[in-house]
Amino acid sequence: MKIDRRSFVSPNFSSRKGKEIDTVVIHHTGGRYSGDINWLCSEESQVSCHYYIKRDGRVFQLVDEANNAWHAGKSYYDVNGDGKITRDEMWFNRRSLGIELESTGGNGYTHLQLDSLVRLCRDINDRIPVSFLGHKEIAPERKIDPADFDMDMFRKMLEHPELGYCFVFAKKIEKK
Repeated sequence: MKIDRRSFVSPNFSSRKGKEIDTVVIHHTGGRYSGDINWLCSEESQVSCHYYIKRDGRVFQLVDEANNAWHAGKSYYDVNGDGKITRDEMWFNRRSLGIELESTGGNGYTHLQLDSLVRLCRDINDRIPVSFLGHKEIAPERKIDPADFDMDMFRKMLEHPELGYCFVFAKKIEKK
């Protein structure tokens, strides 16, 4: 998979402070490519992501994986399933990689975009064992992204490569 690591660089990142990556958080942008990239690479925005996947399937890396991209904001998730949220289960930026999908949240996703997402996530998981969560799962009071996206089915598909690239995890795929 080709990843463009040179075209765009976001200034919005910090140190992981020794925290290991154990999660990938999937988002949708709520906008379109040129506006998204300008915002994610603007110091004024104070937001970023590690990877941005355009509707045509191109993948851009905006922040190096070794750094903490500012994509998750105030967040929490019961990682160990004990029914309690510990300090370690809050503020996911330091423990995660963020992937943004170009989408207004109502227009679905393209096959090329979803294919790139699957390939990128499988590549990451081959290098670093991670869990995959949607932004809405770690910030349920604030976020709805990725909209029209079945995270449970997506996780199953990633766990079972024999399923191939079935796109049933996206509830809405753009018709051309």
